[in-house]
Amino acid sequence: MHVSCGHIRNTFYVRYPGRASSAPLMDLFITLLSMGRSGLLSLGTQREQLFLRAKNELAALAARHGERLLETSNQVSMAMSLARLGPDKATELGSKLFSRCCSGSRTVSCTSRQTVAGVAFVGFGAHIDAYPTPYLTVCVIASVFLAVLQLSVQPFSYMTQIACAIGTTDNDISSFMSRLDKTLGEIHKKLAAPSGVAVP
Repeated sequence: MHVSCGHIRNTFYVRYPGRASSAPLMDLFITLLSMGRSGLLSLGTQREQLFLRAKNELAALAARHGERLLETSNQVSMAMSLARLGPDKATELGSKLFSRCCSGSRTVSCTSRQTVAGVAFVGFGAHIDAYPTPYLTVCVIASVFLAVLQLSVQPFSYMTQIACAIGTTDNDISSFMSRLDKTLGEIHKKLAAPSGVAVP
């Protein structure tokens, strides 16, 4: 008996009850089949190594700027204190990083208050209420846009996202750390300048 690929596909689609498309699941299934077990395991090992590298580099960068790496049990993202910056400058850091084509990081000022359904949140957006210092979260992946955009914008990588997931490269980590280091340096320089003195 001959069964067409279309019949198999239609049988699969009919049995899928979700509202979303099953195409991503099919893509994942095909990708996993093509990679095989050893390919998938090697990507996981590479991700773990890059996470450790990123964590060590972020800890060193934080120390250079008078900050510290915040210890968490999270194996995908990490956080760095921004105590020297304060809430306003922490928010400025986030916007400057974004304008420098860095995504995947988030600054938390810990000062915003929000009420949702009658429940008040102190330090809305933070991981706990009233965390004592602003912080930067860094979730170590090379943006999917990177490969596509580099074809048309060759001189620089458009988007550096650090989210140590499968696909991150050493260059992604180096690029992000360099941009973060430079941006923190510029903000600290402005903070150190006497009032009313313009800093280039």
